[in-house]
Amino acid sequence: MTKYKELKKNIFDHDWFMHTNHKSKKEILYKISKLETENLFNNVRVIKIIDYSYFSDNYTITQLVNIHDNNCIMIINLTKKGNKIFYNYITLISEYDFK
Repeated sequence: MTKYKELKKNIFDHDWFMHTNHKSKKEILYKISKLETENLFNNVRVIKIIDYSYFSDNYTITQLVNIHDNNCIMIINLTKKGNKIFYNYITLISEYDFK
């Protein structure tokens, strides 16, 4: 198993979630969501995670992305079903002006 796949599997482990500090969780989720998003969409660059929530083997991640030189808010899901982890792109919520 690659280190990346192992890391993705670990984020759904209850003990890992309970015993890992918020900053570390956010950094790891950022790296995973960045890689998954940028691999799925050629023209999207992930800037940062804005928020995430975890409930019942499902992470909902809100992230700031840059697409076609516009900043947008995107929601994705990382879901564990049995032994498999699925990445689901939800939607672009809105374009975001940071000026």
